[in-house]
Amino acid sequence: MVAKTDLPVGTTLTLDLLEVEQRPDSNIAFQGGYEVSTPDELVGEIVKVSVARGQEILRPMLALNPTDLPSLGSDLALYVDQGRVAVAMPINRYTGVAFAMRPGDLVDVLMTLNLVQLDEEFQTQLPNQTQRIDETSLSTGLPFLLPAATEGRLEFVDELGIVGEIAPVLPVQIPRQVTQLTVQQAQVLWVGTWDNKRRLPPQYPNRCPQSAHCPARPTRTAAQREPARSGHPSSASRPGSVGAIKCDRRGVSVDLVLRSWRHQRLCCNSVSLPQLVDQGRVTVPEAIGFDAAPRADQVIPPSVPIDPPAP
Repeated sequence: MVAKTDLPVGTTLTLDLLEVEQRPDSNIAFQGGYEVSTPDELVGEIVKVSVARGQEILRPMLALNPTDLPSLGSDLALYVDQGRVAVAMPINRYTGVAFAMRPGDLVDVLMTLNLVQLDEEFQTQLPNQTQRIDETSLSTGLPFLLPAATEGRLEFVDELGIVGEIAPVLPVQIPRQVTQLTVQQAQVLWVGTWDNKRRLPPQYPNRCPQSAHCPARPTRTAAQREPARSGHPSSASRPGSVGAIKCDRRGVSVDLVLRSWRHQRLCCNSVSLPQLVDQGRVTVPEAIGFDAAPRADQVIPPSVPIDPPAP
């Protein structure tokens, strides 16, 4: 069996990459028992060295197992197309399309950010804390700093006829939320902890036996190859998109949305509350003098377990 074309390291062999050539019985590979005589013996095998076009493919050129030679690399890398990289991200039932994703699906990544305003010099969240100075105490040598207070603004109070300082009760800035479709057409490689998907070659007489130094080949049924519905998906996307995906470490909420294979790339703007009100025809309810009990923020919405069901 010879290579019909150049085969780089890590190539999974298929029938269209192979052809048969006749060699004499005096061929050293034949005498040493390294040759392969039928294409079926090579289909699904992975070459661990570069093979040139027309070069004979011998048994020592094939990977024994997924850890055979560091040059072969991770078996996950064999499923990542050129120009793409693989990245993992945490999901749950709500952010991961109810665990409906399967390897090969295309997903879009929605990212939701909570933005706050910062003091440009301190790079801290506003409002600042301030301490007023009592000028009389300062001139007499007494303690002159008043208790710390949240920085507010001066405003004329009509009811009192004086200027007063208006400040928030709690020194907490309400974040402004915005959602953006960030990454499009990322391919799902796996859902759950990565499992070896590489089909291992059969044991040949000249290969190492199954021992502590040569791990036994795992046998998996089709059902066992199904991805676990938990944890994190591995997806392949463009290198420039990975930085955006990893922003979830800064508290960015990440949701995956499943898309059709016929769905084209979209050009869309971010969505925020002001846009929903102004452009989405959302009516802001008027302030009223009564409310229902319990309060809206005290109602516990119905939910389903976040963890995946037991297998």
